[in-house]
Amino acid sequence: MKGRKWIALALALALILGTWTVAGGAPSASAASAPVRHYDGIHYASVTIGAGDEAGQKFAASGPFYSVAVRAPSYGDNDGSLTMKLYAWNTDYATTVAAAPVASRTFVDFQDNEWLRLNFPEQPAGQYVWTLSGAVGWVGVWKLTDSADPAEAFWNGTPTSGDYEGRIYYADEDPYLYDGNAYQDVTIGASDTAGSRFAAHDRFYSLAVRTPSYSDNDGSLTLKLYAWNTDYATSVGGTPLVSKTFTDFADNAWLRIQFPEKSAGQYVWTLSGASGWVGVWKLTDSGHPATAYFNGSETSGDYQARLYYGEYGTEPQEMYSHVDTTVRDVPISGAGSAGERFQAVWPFTRIETNTPSYGDDQGSLKLSLYAWNTDYATTVASAPIVEKTFVDFADNAWLALDVPEQPAGDYLWVLSAGTNGVGVWQTSGNNFFPGTPYIDGAVASAYGDFKSRITYTPSKVLPDLPVFSSSDAATAETVNRMFKTLYTLKFGPSPVDGNPQTNWMQWDAMTTAWMNTGLNKGKYGADYNEVLREHLLNDVRMTDDGYVYVLNPTNWWGEGTSLVGWPFPSTSSPDDPAVRKYAFGTSVSGWTTSVASHAISGGKWVLQTTGADPFVVSPVQNTPASRMPYLYVQMSSTNADSSGKIYFTTDADPTWNEAKSVAFTVDTTGASKGYQIPMFKNPHWTGTIKQYRIDPADSGQPGSQVGLERVAGEYDTRHVQTNTAFVLGSAELFLWNPSDVAFLQGNISRMRSALQFLKTEFDSGSNHYLTIPWVGHEGTSGVDMTKPNVADRYVHGKGVGSNYWDILPIGYKDFYDTIYYYEALKTMAQIEKLIEDNAGWSIAANPYGDDSASLSAKAANVAAAMTGSSSPFWNAATGRYVPSVDTNGAMHDYGYTFVNLEALAQGLADPTRAASIFSWLDGTRTVVGDTSTGADIYAPKFAARASTKRNTEWYNIIWTQSDTHPFGTQVQDGGAIMYVSYYDVMARLKYKSADDAWNRFAAILEHYEEAQEEGGYRSYYGIRGIGMQGDGSAGGIGIDAEFTESALVPLAFLYGFLGIDTEKDGLSVAPRRPSALGWMKVEKLVYDGAEASVYASATETAVTIDSSSGAKKLKIGSLTPGTAYQVKRDGAAWSTFTADADGFIRFSTTGAGAHVYRVEL
Repeated sequence: MKGRKWIALALALALILGTWTVAGGAPSASAASAPVRHYDGIHYASVTIGAGDEAGQKFAASGPFYSVAVRAPSYGDNDGSLTMKLYAWNTDYATTVAAAPVASRTFVDFQDNEWLRLNFPEQPAGQYVWTLSGAVGWVGVWKLTDSADPAEAFWNGTPTSGDYEGRIYYADEDPYLYDGNAYQDVTIGASDTAGSRFAAHDRFYSLAVRTPSYSDNDGSLTLKLYAWNTDYATSVGGTPLVSKTFTDFADNAWLRIQFPEKSAGQYVWTLSGASGWVGVWKLTDSGHPATAYFNGSETSGDYQARLYYGEYGTEPQEMYSHVDTTVRDVPISGAGSAGERFQAVWPFTRIETNTPSYGDDQGSLKLSLYAWNTDYATTVASAPIVEKTFVDFADNAWLALDVPEQPAGDYLWVLSAGTNGVGVWQTSGNNFFPGTPYIDGAVASAYGDFKSRITYTPSKVLPDLPVFSSSDAATAETVNRMFKTLYTLKFGPSPVDGNPQTNWMQWDAMTTAWMNTGLNKGKYGADYNEVLREHLLNDVRMTDDGYVYVLNPTNWWGEGTSLVGWPFPSTSSPDDPAVRKYAFGTSVSGWTTSVASHAISGGKWVLQTTGADPFVVSPVQNTPASRMPYLYVQMSSTNADSSGKIYFTTDADPTWNEAKSVAFTVDTTGASKGYQIPMFKNPHWTGTIKQYRIDPADSGQPGSQVGLERVAGEYDTRHVQTNTAFVLGSAELFLWNPSDVAFLQGNISRMRSALQFLKTEFDSGSNHYLTIPWVGHEGTSGVDMTKPNVADRYVHGKGVGSNYWDILPIGYKDFYDTIYYYEALKTMAQIEKLIEDNAGWSIAANPYGDDSASLSAKAANVAAAMTGSSSPFWNAATGRYVPSVDTNGAMHDYGYTFVNLEALAQGLADPTRAASIFSWLDGTRTVVGDTSTGADIYAPKFAARASTKRNTEWYNIIWTQSDTHPFGTQVQDGGAIMYVSYYDVMARLKYKSADDAWNRFAAILEHYEEAQEEGGYRSYYGIRGIGMQGDGSAGGIGIDAEFTESALVPLAFLYGFLGIDTEKDGLSVAPRRPSALGWMKVEKLVYDGAEASVYASATETAVTIDSSSGAKKLKIGSLTPGTAYQVKRDGAAWSTFTADADGFIRFSTTGAGAHVYRVEL
């Protein structure tokens, strides 16, 4: 799940895009927008300026600007001088230069061909003239004799041909408070203060300053922001608007503070209070209109700082897939263009495109934004909403087009008028963003979305999300903001992206099924609950015997990878030398065929399958069957016959026969398809495989053909967790929408089949836990770390993962997946009970002989086996559970906190074991041999470490260099993943107390606020030099990117403290209110199509629900068993109910419209 494939992807993409940087040394960060040229052409000529000469150039400034520069030769001796002046244009050249200049500077003994740069207070848009005069020595100016730029050159007051080599620096809301390229580090001592006065052109919500800590990541600095007042001393003598101390930050970190928006105006920031060897980066040649200070005095240059404009939380969101393996550049020149139609889900203020200038940072592009109208031609025939030409931009720059806030709707952006070799980046493959790319006005269907981004107005994103509130208003607001933040994070199969994947079905349903996703559509415009419903009904693939595929057809890695199992490990990466792999792009690679007419064509082996019994035969393999339980075949076929079959021979039986064959169904549409064929299902697939033969059809037909592209033996990378995720996700969605009987009717046979597969494949005996019989899932390691050479560490065919924790070889006796099996049994018992009680649904009885009673009994047996004294998964020596026991009986106990917390959340421990687990987690008990003990277990703050003991030897085959990754730098070895905290809070509610759970929850919220104060999680960890996993890189922190299940954590307020759940008895509410809250509430909850709110305090539990669509079943808990409770309806006495042995009362609502049902405590 957290695949290392992302490392290779990120490196490849970084190298393609030129974005890879190396830590340490002078930073290579982006600075201010590139200056704009006032010349073009290619023919250069130097113009000597004598003592009485004057060169000048009239130009138009399209916006506020603060600097101009002119390139001047001094002919090799770096000797001489020139005076540069800037004038506001007035009528004609003579009148203009007769007036006082806006600014003037004399440059003495400048370098040959130096850019002479004149800085001045910001000037408005308009017409201006610069001049060079007062020459001393042999000096001059460069001219482009063939330039056709609108600028107008003058020589001694008379217009002249061509244009001088001049440029302008604009100040239009550029976020960077510096420019130039001459970096210098400035050490800040204990009593020193560095600062900078700057002008914010618009409201802003964040400030960052780049600081060295000189490689030791040790020391501290305090960053403060003040409103400017008269002068520097007066300003910093006041109370800072914001102050934040940063300790032990990474070398060259951007120290960032985030705050409620500040208005446009003058401000000053300071860095002070230094300890250790720390400092700030300065650009000594910066001409930005900011003013740098050191110890209260003005100093030259500018410090490296930047602003973040807009509302609090303004961040761009990508309008392309994050996980494409390749990108291509699309050059734009002349009349050529590239663009994309896109849907803006919410109001927006900016569009950006990612554009190469191919290394020379020169050229221009026009970016235009249109409101979509009917078709492309009609749209671009109308006037654009706004457009802007970008000149001489940095290679791979994001060109940003700011617009007045535009409403949600369909739009088109277009890049055109390219000059001097420029273009745009386009992604490949499975793009989840529903945009339509165009090249030269035609749909670019061969590739995917262009790399573009949109910036939404934060306050208008998801305006109808449910709202949490409580007596502690600030804390409730943090819960709301944290949920919104995590719900809208980018990447992968997130609910808000509308791209569900099977592995996450349960978590995704828990994240969204309880609210109205029609009102709260995802950033790609998806009604996620509808997408999820459709996916569960029609997209999730299953084998005939009930195994649920890991990946759906639109998976991250595409059709050419494993769909049945996880994409790694594979026999190709790392290469398994015992397993042969064949690609037929250039030759038949030693294969033979019964087909008379065949040839290599179009990157495949094309066979004209016109005769009877077409087949191809492999070369001799001599491969252990255990190293290739699957055979992967990529091919296309136009045969009418879809009956494919694989025959094989072994050393023990070298004859071809039907007994040694495996059938598969072939797609006959001619499309290229990948087939993962389970050879292990044939009992003769054992020992050494000699050869195999592929029959793409029983018989061919005239004119039909097969295109064979790739054949390879593959490992069995199936995941056990997919079946439970499918069952639980389907049940979760239905139980929140019990009137959607059509969904259950359409999916119940698949849910039953998926559960039956778990029972028969893994739990057919009397153990009552899952035992994985699959080849490679023995629970043993796929690496041998005793070998000094990395290449010798691979244990091919072993150590395959079985679930979300994909680089851990959890297998054989599998406790982790048994936890979810137990939950699936309990949940399906409730589904079966509903079916039994609702004969009118016309759902047939369970064909496997199960009913609600038998499934409940089975769940009870599983619980007894897990919690009993003979449980194989309890390590008495360490007082905690282990994830699995391998075929050798080894436990592999590395202190996996997630295993223990998820087990406790399901109630799979007696009180003694639960106390043992919490004493270890909470640091009151030390486990001998653990790497992390005491308070360090929760050092990540937002979650416990995933493990507390260093693991260098028990991994999937792809993780062979664990010895080079220190403890805590990999999420599955001492790092932390956020979702686990949901189960942490739920486990504490079950076994400890509401107050104990609240303390943990409050710590998570506090960490969220800390991170937001420093610009969000990525900035927070970047400042500290801590690697986050995701977006293509490994790391020790899993919160964003593919970790979309993180959104579960703030929902502990919903499912845990408010105690809201759904089951066969309806909407269940059993509050567990902590003493820190006098009351707590959620609004805009949706149950069975009805909007509801839930309120809980010390004196009442109240549910407000609209019954217009029919009566709703309610179940109120956390009551005293046997006690009678009065329920009031809209404040009036309504009915009395007695709590059952579990402390619940049950009733159905009455009457149309919304009513409040209040249980007085």
